[in-house]
Amino acid sequence: MNYLKLISKSEFFQNILLFFLVLIIGLFVSIYWAVKNVYFRHIYARHNEEELVPNLIDLKIDDVKKILKEKNLRFEIIDSIYDNFNREDKRGKVVTQDPNIGNKVKKNRRIFLTINAFNNQKIKMPNVVGVSYRQAKVMLISAGFKIGDSIPVLSFYKNLVKKQELDGNFVEENAMLEKGTKIDLFVGVGKEITKFDDKTQLKINKDSLVIDSLLNSVEDE
Repeated sequence: MNYLKLISKSEFFQNILLFFLVLIIGLFVSIYWAVKNVYFRHIYARHNEEELVPNLIDLKIDDVKKILKEKNLRFEIIDSIYDNFNREDKRGKVVTQDPNIGNKVKKNRRIFLTINAFNNQKIKMPNVVGVSYRQAKVMLISAGFKIGDSIPVLSFYKNLVKKQELDGNFVEENAMLEKGTKIDLFVGVGKEITKFDDKTQLKINKDSLVIDSLLNSVEDE
């Protein structure tokens, strides 16, 4: 007991205890600041690696390339649609993007784009030969085609479509054509013609005798 009292009263030992106490506190403080420094460096580094996703909507691909290159970002076209295809100023422009505008992403991140198609949509040609002219128009318009010339031809069956053509060539069923293509229809007049006046013009179209002056009567019916 006397020995412990002597140590506790000794200035030398008190200094040693104080030294170790300061050393331990200093060690804890050093560890704290080291961990804190590493943490904030990590946060700062991540902050520097992130970019805000720019607005790419309604931009052409050339403009998209330029903007994303400046931000160290990439892009990929994942789909094309036919909205506003009839407007040439909309063709090839961005419609949607993912991630959305303003999102934070890492550098070199890929932005996925949907654009308006550059070329018109291809659709299948239906077979309207052998159906009525009225039904043929419904079938073609429903499929995405337009009605071109309606050419009357001699036939026993009135208003029956005898042939479907494009630019003077027969169009096969399931042929892939651009949406909005005009299809010419050869339609039976259902009557035999024996007399022609001066205004009636005859022309041979392959194996059919075409009567131009009957066009209006066929369309009216």
